[in-house]
Amino acid sequence: MKSNERTTQKRSASLRTERSQRAKERVSQASERARNPTGMPPVLSRGSMVGARGSRKKVGQTNVRRKYYYSIGATGTEVRLPALPALQFSWRMLSGLMSAGLLALIWAMWSAPIFQVSRVNVTGLVHIPKGDVLSALNLDGETILKASPEDLAQTLQAKFPDIAQASVQVGLPASVAVSIQERTPIIAWQDDKEIRWIDASGIAYPPRGQEAGLILVNAKGNPPSDTPAAQDSAGAADPGTSASTAAAADLPQDPQKAAAAPFLSTDLIAAIQRLEKGIPAGASIMYDPRYGLGWTDPSGWVVYFGSNIDEMDLKLNQYQVITGELSKQNIHPAMISVEFPDAPFYRLEP
Repeated sequence: MKSNERTTQKRSASLRTERSQRAKERVSQASERARNPTGMPPVLSRGSMVGARGSRKKVGQTNVRRKYYYSIGATGTEVRLPALPALQFSWRMLSGLMSAGLLALIWAMWSAPIFQVSRVNVTGLVHIPKGDVLSALNLDGETILKASPEDLAQTLQAKFPDIAQASVQVGLPASVAVSIQERTPIIAWQDDKEIRWIDASGIAYPPRGQEAGLILVNAKGNPPSDTPAAQDSAGAADPGTSASTAAAADLPQDPQKAAAAPFLSTDLIAAIQRLEKGIPAGASIMYDPRYGLGWTDPSGWVVYFGSNIDEMDLKLNQYQVITGELSKQNIHPAMISVEFPDAPFYRLEP
């Protein structure tokens, strides 16, 4: 009996010891889990999930709102003000703001009165009225952004063939300065329709006002159309067409065409200038498309020297010799031609 009781007591003590150890182990494990929660099962959180092994799933970041508290009096009562979001600027947002600002600036310059042209300064005018220049530019009330210096200069040279050079300067907020150099006429070319002024480069244009010292040439027709300029101004079908009218009519497709279309060649201009030095008093130079340059002599006949300046001095001397011989023989010709020094001739009838 006693042996059985002893056995039972030993077993009871062993169970109590085992239970005590298990309790201590559970307490130790609970403490360990509290210190290291990685062993805990997955727990759902706001916007994220923490796994049992410490793995985390990345989620989109949200703007943290800043909280502000305001104390009321000395009671310690606080009032929370509305939360403000914490803004984060990116390069894309910055570029968008810059683009919007640039568009706003362009719109302001396009529509603001300060950038609208109200005055144009024009210098260098001699015969051309300033009002005609301003009308051709057509800048009154226009925004300065539409003013192109090159286009404006080309417009003036195409509209006015008597302008040799034109330069335009544009400045902010709305300043426009125009400098013009007009052509200087040396010849007044007169036919049965009109008078044209011609400068040293051969450009013909309508006269403006009065100009002293011009060489008057009475023409029975236009010069030969052997150059593109003469063909453009005179035309092959109608040799009596006015070159100045053709040049000043509509604007050509090429704005520089008027400046590159001389009506007279430089050789013919030189011949006119040389012939003007030997013309008798009271006579005027005349031009015939067939015989060239000449004049009506005070004695009543017409003399022609051709259109070439070559050997002009020889032609003038030869003319003096011929008229002397005809006077000795009491011959009164109607026309004398020394266009070709090797074969001069005269006619008794026109």
